[in-house]
Amino acid sequence: MKKVALSIAALLVLAVVSPAFSQPFADVPTDHWAFDAIAELAAKGLVEGYPDGTFKGDRAMTRYEMAMVVARILARVEAIKIPPPPPPVKIPPPEVTRADIQTLQRLINEFRAELAALGVRVTAVEEELAALRGRLDNTKVTGFSFFRYQSDLRNGQNYTYGLFNLTFTGRISSTASATVNTLLSTFDSGGGVFGFGSMTCGSTLPGGPIVPCPDVDVGGYPTPGVTFDRAYIDVTAYGLNWRLGRQTYRLGPIGLLFSEGSLNIFAGDSVGADGLKVTGSFGPLNFEAAGFTVGVFPAGSINAAYSILMGRASMQLMPGWTLGANLMSERCNQNCSANFISNGWSVDLSGTIIPGITLTAEYATFTPSSLFVGPFPDNTAYQVNTVFNLGQLTGMTQFSPTLRIQYKKYGANYLPLYRGGGDLFGLGYTTNYRAWNAQLSMTISPLFRPYVNYESGSYVSTGSPVTELELGFFSQITSGVTARFRFQRRDDISLGPNPRTNRYRLQIDASW
Repeated sequence: MKKVALSIAALLVLAVVSPAFSQPFADVPTDHWAFDAIAELAAKGLVEGYPDGTFKGDRAMTRYEMAMVVARILARVEAIKIPPPPPPVKIPPPEVTRADIQTLQRLINEFRAELAALGVRVTAVEEELAALRGRLDNTKVTGFSFFRYQSDLRNGQNYTYGLFNLTFTGRISSTASATVNTLLSTFDSGGGVFGFGSMTCGSTLPGGPIVPCPDVDVGGYPTPGVTFDRAYIDVTAYGLNWRLGRQTYRLGPIGLLFSEGSLNIFAGDSVGADGLKVTGSFGPLNFEAAGFTVGVFPAGSINAAYSILMGRASMQLMPGWTLGANLMSERCNQNCSANFISNGWSVDLSGTIIPGITLTAEYATFTPSSLFVGPFPDNTAYQVNTVFNLGQLTGMTQFSPTLRIQYKKYGANYLPLYRGGGDLFGLGYTTNYRAWNAQLSMTISPLFRPYVNYESGSYVSTGSPVTELELGFFSQITSGVTARFRFQRRDDISLGPNPRTNRYRLQIDASW
């Protein structure tokens, strides 16, 4: 390892820049480009030079010499006295950055043996670094946004959709934190760019029906404007993890019984649900329970209020395989044409068949109240997802090819309010539908990650066929910003004399 003065100076995460330094070593001229850094290191006692008063900057440094410098820096870190956190409204800027802590941690890992030989208490220093990291992570702001333009050639409809999301997470104590998520949504089907607070389709006409939004993802677009789609508190107490407030939730790995966000025609907007979730474990058994209150619009009801209670237990059958069981009960308790209770249960299995092939499967059955019972008795659903890492299986790692194959079937009378599932168009095919789906994707370069997705299905009750095709690619524009273009085609003869839908989508995603 070369003794490069700037690389050592970068380790001084606690240093304060001094205005000037005297010449510390005879062989380091004052006009040398690294003079200030070397002088600062010497002034702080981190480098001492050789007995003859020279620095020997052109000589290779041994690992033990480097370890000695790191040991002196860590001694200063260990000596830091971390004061109690100040009031939230007066948090001073941190003196140490996350990058500094990560650099020190890498150095500790690299020179662990040498530092131990020098008598440095590595574990104690790592605890101090963890405490410093905790201070820096006391409050975090993350977010994402996207803008989408879609052209639907079947009915000549164009629309734009934009979403801006900010998530604030603050640590209350070592066992509690609070999260608030704000969502700004825009929608315009009239060809404009932004439609804040107005929607030209999907709204109710005065004294009339709801204006339809043909071929727009059912339930996938919150009402334009600003909403708080998540606001909850996480607490660890009594050996359990508690989350109280507005949140999102999925029951099981696929969520056939309940997957907030995958809504059907009755459920309206998706901006989280109010409730309580509890998770924990008992030996090899993991468990969770959740209860939510939601408002939906089923047939024969206006602003109906529901309580949904759920429970899940799972355990590892063998290394890499998990078996789960789920229960759910839906109860209408306000503004219903008749009070009723619907119940469902499901089982799921997930794991690795062989290295490079994974499987996730779920089977569910749902017994609806008589209010929702349709003419068809089939009230079961199941879905099987498999993923084949072709690069790992064949050794062709250059383009990272991946094949996903899925089979799904949702009964004609399978009607949980917040059921998961759907088709590749996102049109809410979560009942009376079955299909095969296959997707092949690969990475040619960060700028070009193409994929093809094909689905062939039919309506369970009539056998009427549905086929869907999607061709698209992702492109990494810059760090945190991705573009996606896709062409989609759907053929559904139940739509009448014009069964084909072609549409194009261009979307820009950003996250931070």
